[in-house]
Amino acid sequence: MNTFYVLLIFQVWNYEFYSYPVDVWAFGISIYNIITNTWPIVHASQERQIAHTLRGDLIFGNLFTPAAADLITRAVQPKPEERWTVSALISHEYFHGLRDPFPAPYSPSELVEMYSINNSMLDELTFIQDTVARLP
Repeated sequence: MNTFYVLLIFQVWNYEFYSYPVDVWAFGISIYNIITNTWPIVHASQERQIAHTLRGDLIFGNLFTPAAADLITRAVQPKPEERWTVSALISHEYFHGLRDPFPAPYSPSELVEMYSINNSMLDELTFIQDTVARLP
């Protein structure tokens, strides 16, 4: 069972609501997975996997820069109130070198022509493009 589902099960067991801190946690786990191509918390015993997840046990090897390890650590705090917010994570030093935006391969209007996208989808694509362009 992957760790994202384990976290969701914890929230159900503890009668907690799913909210942004879960997304932040999943983001941290996903960054770990992108860097290593493995999941950070895996154990043959489901009970031990749950215990490791609750404690936030992560091992950072030599694939991680100090900034990457720090970003992930701040995102995967076991207590939701101790996790950084999305805006704090976006401004983390890990992303400083990634600030140069890449030009979009297609404009929203080109996508409409290519895929017959309806107006509501076009509005959403334009919103996403504008949001990404405003990132610091």
